[in-house]
Amino acid sequence: MSDSIAVEAGFCVGHIIGTWEGAKFGAASVLSAAMPEATASELESAVNNFLNVCLPLEFESGQMVDLFMVRLEERPASRHESARSLLVAMLSETYPCV
Repeated sequence: MSDSIAVEAGFCVGHIIGTWEGAKFGAASVLSAAMPEATASELESAVNNFLNVCLPLEFESGQMVDLFMVRLEERPASRHESARSLLVAMLSETYPCV
């Protein structure tokens, strides 16, 4: 892998993971105000339910990148949408909370 491809791949991974962490942080900010007495575990569960994304315990960040790239290839018309919206929708379709 050339240096420029490695840099682009690193940027892609960082952007996707940062987008996911940002979505979770945004949800946690709202929910923590509504649930001031919640423990960290309770807040994490509430965030998962709010976003309707329950990732399996063995889920790795590389899988999120792979899924996101496949989704963009399958639905090229969605590329104009925000990464956050696409990522949360993709994850909630793939790993919904039951």
